[in-house]
Amino acid sequence: MKKYYIDNNWNLEEVEDFSDIFLLVIEQNLPTCSYVYKTDFCPNTLQDAYQHLKGQYTEAETDGPLNIYIIKVPNTHQINELLPCCDSLEKGNSDDAIEAINNILNRADCEILESWHKEPLTEKKHKKKKPYNSMTFATGCPDLDIDFFNSRFGTDTLDLENPAVDTDCGGACMLAEAQGEMGRQPGKRYIKRYYIRPQNIFCSKKSDILKALVQEVGDNNCSVYSLKSLADHDDVHLLQPSDIIYYYDEGILYDKNHVKVM
Repeated sequence: MKKYYIDNNWNLEEVEDFSDIFLLVIEQNLPTCSYVYKTDFCPNTLQDAYQHLKGQYTEAETDGPLNIYIIKVPNTHQINELLPCCDSLEKGNSDDAIEAINNILNRADCEILESWHKEPLTEKKHKKKKPYNSMTFATGCPDLDIDFFNSRFGTDTLDLENPAVDTDCGGACMLAEAQGEMGRQPGKRYIKRYYIRPQNIFCSKKSDILKALVQEVGDNNCSVYSLKSLADHDDVHLLQPSDIIYYYDEGILYDKNHVKVM
């Protein structure tokens, strides 16, 4: 950072001041991640990157609260020891990086010059009062809607994942299986592959997901998780936002990238 002094001859003298260092910090929860995006000895040079990050995260969905700061701290030995632990996104989710950022932000001589905060969308959003800008068409028959969904997204052979299901028994049999009547018969094995939260519904196939949305979820919002990352599929408390494969929001089904599916 440049500073100006008057010398003994009353001449204006420009010098570089390295007594303070300025950090552009990103701090996020779910998953917890904290790191220094950029450093400089002049706060003005961080403004372009700060505005770019704000614009980027304004348009993107985040899984948890997000904070972006421009801070000023003394250019001391203690600060320079902390920076290598948290100077990149790759290090951001490590315990060392999170602890280093907390130590920097909690210093009495840390001054926040700029800050921006974003809250994520939640599964229990309030209903919108304005009309939708898109339309969803259905036949009124869950089995036909499921056939259309499976044929369009290449999941029409998913019945083969569960050999306990008799695929020749028709739509009535599939509906009975979705209600748990077939999955609990002796000798039949019902495999939990998907989980719907917060309704606490397990599904074996993607076709079961559609049945559950129509018959049990109804007008409520929810998220659909894949259980493949869990060693025990009953440990749903260990699921992470990265396990979400579908969002069901106000009667519309979206994929994990929030692209409308159905």
